[in-house]
Amino acid sequence: MAYIGVSPNIGSYIKLDNISGSFNGSLKTFNLTNGSKAYYTTNPYTLLITLDGSVQEPVVDFTVDYDEITFTTAPSASTQCYILSLGNTFHTGGLKSIPIFTRDGTRNVIPITATTVPVVTRSETIGVLINPA
Repeated sequence: MAYIGVSPNIGSYIKLDNISGSFNGSLKTFNLTNGSKAYYTTNPYTLLITLDGSVQEPVVDFTVDYDEITFTTAPSASTQCYILSLGNTFHTGGLKSIPIFTRDGTRNVIPITATTVPVVTRSETIGVLINPA
């Protein structure tokens, strides 16, 4: 069966550690952990977050960078937080570069960022989007 929208997630649902104890009304960025170990996610849409029972919208109310979450507004000290990971989207393992060989056997390495690969034309280098979301 074909899927409409975001492709299925892999992995199990995980309740992340409670970060409410770090809230003080001024801090916006906090570490995401599971069992006191850093928890990394591929994108904010894999997290279901509530602050005092109010569901937070990914990208609008919070962003994620590796194992850190940053809220748009600093939660007050009395705010209760619940974070559930709904699994991670499939990832192939972090391809960082592609080796390219010329006709004479010269090896060139083309670096890849998370979303683009550089393509060299006769006159310039342009970034080609490889993972549109």
